[in-house]
Amino acid sequence: MTAPGRKSGKPRSVTIWFVCEEQSIGLGTRDDTRAWVKNALAADHVEFDVEGHRLRGSVRVVEDPTVHRRLNKAFARKYLPMRLLSFVGSGQRTTFLVEKLEEIEAVS
Repeated sequence: MTAPGRKSGKPRSVTIWFVCEEQSIGLGTRDDTRAWVKNALAADHVEFDVEGHRLRGSVRVVEDPTVHRRLNKAFARKYLPMRLLSFVGSGQRTTFLVEKLEEIEAVS
């Protein structure tokens, strides 16, 4: 994921786990004080390079507990460490959706 730095405005990239959620991308973190979270929420858009496609969308915090649980379950299905954490009742504290996705270019 790439987002402009909230102070510098320069592109800041991070490798991040994600899940596909209908027409959106789901993200999550146990620590919402991380720089990528602050940058993504402050930006008007973020970009992803996914399987040869560059996508752009806007990030919002998930407020609905049902959607939050659904995203946590999707992370547990996709990523073994999240599956293990889910067994002890732990998971993403904060979840996000990247919405209004548009493909901006094909990446080779």
